[in-house]
Amino acid sequence: MVTLTFYHYQKHYGWLGFLAMGWMRLPLWLNSEITFWKLMGVGQPGFKPQGDGRQWAVLIVWRKDPQSNCWWQRLMAVRAGVKEFRLLPLFGHGLWSGVDPFKTATGLPAATQQVAVLTRASIRWSKANLFWKNVPAVADDLSQSFRPVFTAGIGEFPIIRQATFSVWTNEEEMKHFAYQHKAHKKVIELTKQHTWYTEELFYRFAVVEATEG
Repeated sequence: MVTLTFYHYQKHYGWLGFLAMGWMRLPLWLNSEITFWKLMGVGQPGFKPQGDGRQWAVLIVWRKDPQSNCWWQRLMAVRAGVKEFRLLPLFGHGLWSGVDPFKTATGLPAATQQVAVLTRASIRWSKANLFWKNVPAVADDLSQSFRPVFTAGIGEFPIIRQATFSVWTNEEEMKHFAYQHKAHKKVIELTKQHTWYTEELFYRFAVVEATEG
C-alpha cells in the first residue's frame, strides 16, 4: 500500500512544513514498516516549477497496511489541512533514486474505480529549459479540456527533480488524456528524441481511499 499525503498550511505557517521536511526524515527512516519514502515540495497551480511555500507532500510505501495517527503525522498536521490518498500499485516501470519503489503490481482496476497516475523524472540541467517550455501547453489542456479529480506538481528539488500526480474518475478518462491528446503526445515524443531525463518513472494506481481533514 502507498500513501501520498498533502499538507496545506494556514497563512504564515508554511515554515512549519519546511521544518518538517528536515526532522521527519528520522522517524521515517527508523520505521521498519516503511520500505520507501520521499518528502517533497508542491508546485504552484499549472505544474509551474515555482514552489508553493504553504504546501508539502509525503510519499510512503508501506510493507502492509499504512499506519495512521502516528505522533509524527499529528505533528506534521499542526496548522495544516490534510488530504491523503491511499493507493494500490497497478503497473508501471522506471526507477526513483535508483530503485523501483512500487514493484508489486496488482493488475487492472475495476472499470468504475478512480485511478491515479504518478510520473517522476530527474531532468538534465542542459535540457531543463526545453522541458519547462513545453509544460504550459500540457497544463492548459489539462485544465481546459479535461477534468481530473485532483492534480499536483510535486518534487524533491526545484527545476530538475519533478513529479506529477493526478487522479482520474476512471482509467478510460486517464488514457484519453495520456495517449490521444496532442500536447501530451508531443511531450512524450520530445522526451525520447532529446533524452531529457537521467532517470524516470511512471506508475498507475487504484485509489483505495481519499480522505481530507
